[in-house]
Amino acid sequence: MCSYFSPYPFVSFLFIIIFFHDFPFSFGEDDYTFLNCSRGVFECGDVKNIGYPFWGKGRAQYCGHPDFELKCEEDEDDAIQIVIQGQNYRVLNIFENNHTLRMRTMNPVKNNCPARLPNISLPNNLFNYAAPFNQNITLLYDCPSSIPQLIGNTIPCLTNDTTTSYYSIDSQNIPLPRNVWSCSTVVKVPILQAIVTTYTELLQSMLGGFDVTYVVPNNSECIQCENTRGQCGYDRGMQPTCFCSDGPYQGNCTNKPPDTRVGHSSSLPMKTNRA
Repeated sequence: MCSYFSPYPFVSFLFIIIFFHDFPFSFGEDDYTFLNCSRGVFECGDVKNIGYPFWGKGRAQYCGHPDFELKCEEDEDDAIQIVIQGQNYRVLNIFENNHTLRMRTMNPVKNNCPARLPNISLPNNLFNYAAPFNQNITLLYDCPSSIPQLIGNTIPCLTNDTTTSYYSIDSQNIPLPRNVWSCSTVVKVPILQAIVTTYTELLQSMLGGFDVTYVVPNNSECIQCENTRGQCGYDRGMQPTCFCSDGPYQGNCTNKPPDTRVGHSSSLPMKTNRA
């Protein structure tokens, strides 16, 4: 009796092997971008569990907004830095509940002396001064003539035989004369609301930083994304993205078209929600 061998089972088996080799994803597993953004939080020193819109140090760039990168300087006692319009700031704390950063310029005090600081400029589409919690100090560098109103507010380490440097604090309500513009540089620096009556307290207040509220980009869309168990982020085309358990979408994780994905690439392909 002759036995007949059919090649079809073998061909089918070979096709299955080739298919899963070329398209190596497993049905039922969560999308890697979703997992990365769900599990990957920014942590540095005492600052823990920071999520969107921030990214950096183990938290992938696509999990945050491009302008909210945080750097953890582990060789500097876990100092956190953020760059805003090309200027470095030291982040002292992050209060996610009210979207507030406490930060200061880098090294505002050197050898018990105020550094020569630049004017602070923040993009108001992303950051706003937390007005009730801040006040300004005005630093007047290298003034050639005396300012009697500020005679008690001199900066000794920046004063010599020909010029004098001063500071003025908003809360003191001291009107400045017109000749302040003869000083080489006049800079306003925000500090936290506090009573500053001595030079030592001035230095402490400069080290204490100031508060700014950060504007969460695309906040309403992000809330919808998170309410549907998604993770907010951005794709490489700088488009707001909702990372869902089955892949990235523009919008949220509901009302999605049938999943036609057959693979995943580093370009973060998008699927568009139905209207």
